[in-house]
Amino acid sequence: MQKIIKIMNFLIICAILFTIFYYNKNHKHQTQGVKKSYNHPGATYFPYSVFNSTKESDLLYEIMSGDSKNLIYFRDTRPEDYRIAFEKLFAQHAMNPYYHYVSMYSPKSEEIKCADGTQNCMIYFFMRYCAPSRAVMCIINPMTKEIMPVPYGEPEQVIQFLEKHKNW
Repeated sequence: MQKIIKIMNFLIICAILFTIFYYNKNHKHQTQGVKKSYNHPGATYFPYSVFNSTKESDLLYEIMSGDSKNLIYFRDTRPEDYRIAFEKLFAQHAMNPYYHYVSMYSPKSEEIKCADGTQNCMIYFFMRYCAPSRAVMCIINPMTKEIMPVPYGEPEQVIQFLEKHKNW
């Protein structure tokens, strides 16, 4: 009888520990406000706070709220011949129907501001998940409300990555 009581106590303690672990794991995700995409590995959903805080005067507002998938290329992260080779391949592979190509310089610190005074607008979110130090370019899909960094690679490899995600 005492063995049964010990086993029951052990199972109750295990259940309590499992519940605490599961609660902390889920609570941690809720407080971060960012959810990874289940359909597209590497993509991240925009948190509600980004939509709530981004105003028309904020950098990247049009890209976040438009209806076409945007490909943001950071001009200052690669040599000019890389950009030219990439743009040539982009045209050869007829990627225009799938991506709105935007070539831009990395935002300067004075450009990284939210009109509402918070740090929740699109430019902060963008710089956290698609900073030029992490990606050669970034895909922003306003229809699915997701953002995906494009890994560094030669222009041919980047085009293959874009081909793979063109119907996303």
